[in-house]
Amino acid sequence: MSLPSPGPDRTAVVTGASSGIGAEIARDLAARGHHVTLVARSVDRLEALAAELPAGADVVPADLADRAARAALAERLLAGPRTVEVLVNNAGYSTLGPVHASDPLTRWR
Repeated sequence: MSLPSPGPDRTAVVTGASSGIGAEIARDLAARGHHVTLVARSVDRLEALAAELPAGADVVPADLADRAARAALAERLLAGPRTVEVLVNNAGYSTLGPVHASDPLTRWR
């Protein structure tokens, strides 16, 4: 699948962008000319990453395990000056054991 073309009125949102795969995806998107919106809990790490990206970045600290934070993120993105053209939903948490035996609602209660 190809990516949309970068533009000054567009952004690529990367959740879980403070480290690991999320940070690397953000770097790659920025290197391709995309403006990036970085989302994660760690504002210091997000700001450090934003400072190194050539195409510009917005830093949005948010704990996406929190329902209110997810809603606020959506509202902020919709109200922002850029259209979200790419979403990399990389935020998550791990669990131990077989997936079929896990309770998907445990984290969200």
